[in-house]
Amino acid sequence: MGGDPRATGSSLLGASVSPPAGRGSPPAVSPVSQPSSDPKPSPCPPCSDPISFLSPAAEAVLLPQNDTRLDPAAYGAPCARGSQPWQVSLFNGLSFHCAGVLVDQSWVLTAAHCGNKPLWARVGDDHLLLLQGEQLRRTTRSVVHPKYHQGSGPILPRRTDEHDLMLLKLARPVVPGPRVRALQLPYHCAQPGDQCQVAGWGTTAARRVKYNKGLTCSSVTILSPKECEVFYPGVVTNNMICAGLDRGQDPCQSDSGGPLVCDETLQGILSWGVYPCGSAQHPAVYTQICKYMSWINKVIRSN
Repeated sequence: MGGDPRATGSSLLGASVSPPAGRGSPPAVSPVSQPSSDPKPSPCPPCSDPISFLSPAAEAVLLPQNDTRLDPAAYGAPCARGSQPWQVSLFNGLSFHCAGVLVDQSWVLTAAHCGNKPLWARVGDDHLLLLQGEQLRRTTRSVVHPKYHQGSGPILPRRTDEHDLMLLKLARPVVPGPRVRALQLPYHCAQPGDQCQVAGWGTTAARRVKYNKGLTCSSVTILSPKECEVFYPGVVTNNMICAGLDRGQDPCQSDSGGPLVCDETLQGILSWGVYPCGSAQHPAVYTQICKYMSWINKVIRSN
């Protein structure tokens, strides 16, 4: 993040952020009337900032030359309060870093590319500036999938970017309730044409990064492997799944590590997406959870 924000007492997403009282203390966040500035992009590549890994030449070709805001109708709607009790926001110090999903009372699943540094988890979070029943936990251990090796090309990730999963163990279990509960893991894989949902605080403009304060929900459709191959030839593997809408809601309304939810079952973790926010017909790519159930269960049982 370019330095420890605790050293500066920096602001987060229009919030007044107080430095922790002691080492290892959770961030304290209180709203203020006027945001001081837009938050800086996190180093969580590439979906918190879906254009962050484009080369300058690629930007010139792929990105619009203006900085207009997207039509609000194109990027979903605010989630109903408490409707995503499994949603997790992950903080590096005082800065929003990535999203995740609660899969067990003691475990959060996110993307491996978010990094394995200690993080704070706000479980059941649906507003970055308000505390509304979320449960705050420190993460004490990270387990990255053993076959994951990050590597990005100038425009598209390489095939070695698959297995983009990481489990984070919480310092103590959450207490299940109306606002906090684990999301069901899959017994079978999602099928092309399935209607699913993504939620997040993602970027809302193609040329600049600006996080939503409230959690936003969008409906997406699962694409077939052949359809996905058309968009990303030679890159998407059998362990990945594509989802999106013709109007281009992805990946702007999700964050790296955020869940793809189909019928209240976890089917994907957002891994990457190439094209600018709002581009029509370019889906986001998720790690397909049904292919990793043996690894997930083994880690949870043995730790």
